[in-house]
Amino acid sequence: TAIFFAWWGVFMFSFYKFGFIDGINAHNVATIALCALVTILAYSSIGIFLYALIRSHTRAISIAAVYAAPSLAFVGITYPINNMEAFATFWSKILPITKYLEVYMQQANYGLSPESSMRFIAYNLIFLLFGILGILIYRKKVALV
Repeated sequence: TAIFFAWWGVFMFSFYKFGFIDGINAHNVATIALCALVTILAYSSIGIFLYALIRSHTRAISIAAVYAAPSLAFVGITYPINNMEAFATFWSKILPITKYLEVYMQQANYGLSPESSMRFIAYNLIFLLFGILGILIYRKKVALV
């Protein structure tokens, strides 16, 4: 997952750097890159947590797929979050990609100040706790074996 997200980030930034896509402010690229890094770490942390709980690569990937696969329907780009039902709103809140896309829209399309996006980046930092918890669970399970 981390490799895919990193590749996608490099791919998109190369489009901006070489002028294939207009509209991104040069001073906002760092904010988008920071948010992309935090989002990658957030999804990696969720993966670590799932593997630590289940201890099966196949099942952990299957659960991660169920968690992340419908994300494009729930992030608020194709359908506004404020018009969604309670479950869909909840699902959008537990996906790190939702906050990443909000930062992306703020920075790339609207050119807002980087400071305005920091609360969304901080929100995604919460997901890093899953990685810490996953490492602790994994160490405890390995120590018991």
